[in-house]
Amino acid sequence: MRSEQERPEGRPSRGGGDRDELYDRLPARQQRMMTLIAEGLSDQQIAQALGEPADRVKSEVRSLLAELGFETRTQATLYIIDRTLRRAGGS
Repeated sequence: MRSEQERPEGRPSRGGGDRDELYDRLPARQQRMMTLIAEGLSDQQIAQALGEPADRVKSEVRSLLAELGFETRTQATLYIIDRTLRRAGGS
């Protein structure tokens, strides 16, 4: 079986594993940021939604993605979708 780093689009394994643990420890605000990323919002739009300066949000989004091991917003989006589906399925 391939590691997370070798998976297409950097997708985590079906179980989510360590990434789920990291995500669960994020403050609610950062989890909200991940949801907004998954909804396709730009950094500017996320800043508006959170009522925060765009420069701060841009920097934090970059750090947040790196902390969770994502190289792109698309990888993060696929993770959030997969996580949501797994949670809805009761896994």
